[in-house]
Amino acid sequence: MKFAPQNYSVLGSASDDGTVRIWDVAVGACTRRHDGHADYVRSVEGHPTATDTWASGSYDHTVKLWDNRDGSRDAALTLDHGCPVEDIAWLPSGSLMAGGLLRTSTRSMFNRRTESARLCEQ
Repeated sequence: MKFAPQNYSVLGSASDDGTVRIWDVAVGACTRRHDGHADYVRSVEGHPTATDTWASGSYDHTVKLWDNRDGSRDAALTLDHGCPVEDIAWLPSGSLMAGGLLRTSTRSMFNRRTESARLCEQ
């Protein structure tokens, strides 16, 4: 679980049932449910500057970007990494996201501006 960087009354949760949920902590209710992962969701992270954008990483080998503005439960963008995703993190400016994969010493990076992804192996 992670709080939204801009609003600590909003919380994102990752679940073993493959869902990502956005919660209004003040009300105590789920305000958005995103479906689409085919395996455990291991991480969720709110975008540092775009309040309605969340990212999630899953053992289904994908990182998904979710846009809460469009009313859809489907991902706005899916990146296939070819191996399970353990963790994700945004650069504070929000222009780059990194994903930590289970494969030894492998990391991925997603450039939001160019919508390109690359794997970095050591």
